[in-house]
Amino acid sequence: MTESSMKKLASTLLDAITDKDPLVQEQVCSALCSLGEVRPVETLRACEEYLRQHDKLVHPYRAAVLRAMERVLSSRASELDKDTASTIILLASNEMTKTKDLVWDWQQAASGVLVAVGKQFISKVMEELLRRLHPGTLPHCAVLHTLASLSVANAFGVVPFLPSVLSSLLPVLGMAKQDTVRVAFCSGMVAHACIPAPWKAEAGGLLDPGSRGCSEPRSSH
Repeated sequence: MTESSMKKLASTLLDAITDKDPLVQEQVCSALCSLGEVRPVETLRACEEYLRQHDKLVHPYRAAVLRAMERVLSSRASELDKDTASTIILLASNEMTKTKDLVWDWQQAASGVLVAVGKQFISKVMEELLRRLHPGTLPHCAVLHTLASLSVANAFGVVPFLPSVLSSLLPVLGMAKQDTVRVAFCSGMVAHACIPAPWKAEAGGLLDPGSRGCSEPRSSH
């Protein structure tokens, strides 16, 4: 299949994702995933371009495209070049934080894309998430959720960024008043705490050198 033919096929599928029949939507997503198995970079770029050019597309359809992207990335992230990875990371980050309101299906789908890319390009993903952390301001719940998920999916890769993450989050912890924000903070802190202590020791700085990973029992002495 030529590149132009592949792009036309992807565009046709993406245009059909707005069908009101959920079964059709699922079939379109499955077809996109199948296409992504064969031509991952071209498929992902087509999805990114579609979302970028259809800014008024409502969030349920945006979430469907993002979920298809995540499924492709889950098995094909290693085939991305750096430019494509950067483009997808920026798209997912923007999608995830486009609204301050909690629109979980959309934000979770975008977060899933970031986590999938982060298994292969952790530095780029963490740098983008750190860009979303502003001094003295509560971060977006979806950013906290993504940081927690990355700590599980790629714990070793997250370690070098822990001092920067904690130096941004700890000062604003007391500002968390809403339950959703508190839950997001707790999820992040638990995930960071579960990173093995020897890995965290490498990060130094703000990390407690006496802390232990979740799998390490404390001494009874």
